[in-house]
Amino acid sequence: MYVPVTPSNIKVRTAGGLGDVLLMTPSFRALKQLSPQSRLSVYCEKEAHYDLLRGNPYIDVLERVSQADIARLWRAVWSQVKALSGRRGVRLPRSIQWVMRKLDHGVPFYGTMTPMLSGRHATQLIGEILNQRIADQKLEVHLSNREELAAKDILRGFMNPVILGISSSTSLNQHWAHSNWEQLVRRNPQYTFVQCGLESEPKIEGAVDLRGKTTVREAVALLKHAKSFVGVVSFLAHAAGAVGTAGVVLFGPSTPQVWGHSTNKNITKSLRCSPCIDLLNFIPCPYGAQCMSAITVEEIEAALREQISVSVSR
Repeated sequence: MYVPVTPSNIKVRTAGGLGDVLLMTPSFRALKQLSPQSRLSVYCEKEAHYDLLRGNPYIDVLERVSQADIARLWRAVWSQVKALSGRRGVRLPRSIQWVMRKLDHGVPFYGTMTPMLSGRHATQLIGEILNQRIADQKLEVHLSNREELAAKDILRGFMNPVILGISSSTSLNQHWAHSNWEQLVRRNPQYTFVQCGLESEPKIEGAVDLRGKTTVREAVALLKHAKSFVGVVSFLAHAAGAVGTAGVVLFGPSTPQVWGHSTNKNITKSLRCSPCIDLLNFIPCPYGAQCMSAITVEEIEAALREQISVSVSR
């Protein structure tokens, strides 16, 4: 996932979903603050990863590369690392030794560290792989003035715009009932709910439909200038934290301790069987995902009112 070659030459490969890429940004910042003269190169296998990281001031080289290029890159990187580890008197940090062991079975990813049992935030787990101590967990997206003005223009005609993010690609059990989303929209006409996400996601009646109509960066810009965000744990929930928008995030099989952000109000039931996301992953919950169904529309309404008031007072 990410490997320092030398203290002055650091090569990083992005991995996972868009939310995981955002969770890497505190490590980029920590690396450059610790060693301002170092050269940080980030290689993106996915176009969306590249798009999301554009403008990050801590990245010296940002490239979109193919999967074959990634494989060649990491073979070269690890030949250097293994050569270094074989030198007499040289002892690599324990985190790098862990990464080397993982590479025998594929490219390392912080998800293999069983995050839900670690007791540490995902940004800190990613930092450990890079041998960095992450004190500042703030995520970053760097938008242009043009992107922000375009988002403001879209939202200008809406009363109290709230971005909706109803889907998660991480777990089958991390979804709130469609009827709950529609009830939330119907009962709160004082807000304009704007649904972002993939075109394939189910439409929420009563919400402004922007599914599949925005780029990644356009969605982030809308989040930045909305009054609030409501959604499940997902890229949009992480992006709300990155741009400082006070959001409401529904946690079920995952845990705020690992994937939450201080700017969001994290709703969780903390059932005895949760968190389970690292265990079940895409296996349907045998208990009917009660951790999600137990969250009520009334709870989300109350949290949203609180977050809207935070936005107004800023």
